[in-house]
Amino acid sequence: MRAIGFHWHAVQRDLLALGLHATDMFTPKLTASEVLSLIVAAPPGTSLCHVLDNGTMLAALETNQPDWRSQRKPPTAEAKSEFKTIADYEAHRAKVFNRKG
Repeated sequence: MRAIGFHWHAVQRDLLALGLHATDMFTPKLTASEVLSLIVAAPPGTSLCHVLDNGTMLAALETNQPDWRSQRKPPTAEAKSEFKTIADYEAHRAKVFNRKG
């Protein structure tokens, strides 16, 4: 529970991401057991996990995984001119998803 005191903003940010507020802690809406689970088992990508491992997990992910933005190919001229108007795009979507446009 020291994490609540030392890393209050990370805890609060993770609660907000779940649609909860700090006032929900230790109430029937978010029991003490659930608060403990949020802290002890903070999944990767959460603010609390980031501060508890001093960012080492995120750094490891960044160094072990290539940057997807550098691997994207720029759109070709054909892709840019595939749909001339929004109506053309909507007609294409209706055909692809079997919806009436």
